[in-house]
Amino acid sequence: MSHLELERRNTSGDERSEIDQCIEGARRVSSPVGSLLDYARPGPLALGEVSLFKLVRETLKFVEHQPMVRNLILTNRVPLDLPSLTTDVNHLS
Repeated sequence: MSHLELERRNTSGDERSEIDQCIEGARRVSSPVGSLLDYARPGPLALGEVSLFKLVRETLKFVEHQPMVRNLILTNRVPLDLPSLTTDVNHLS
């Protein structure tokens, strides 16, 4: 439990709301930072089969609400029957 979570127990109103915002912000930042650190650290390969169609589909879902592509039509044209790729699946998440 963080010091903010401990501090939150003894507060109310606006102060508690500010603490909640700080905690939520820290959690939002923690995930991408952790992912970057995991990606940068060398580790054992976790080879697995990955469908390129599914990978592109998930990527398009991720970016479709971004302001830069909001007015664009993004289409996955990767053939469904394309053979799977063998890759390090830990570096795709």
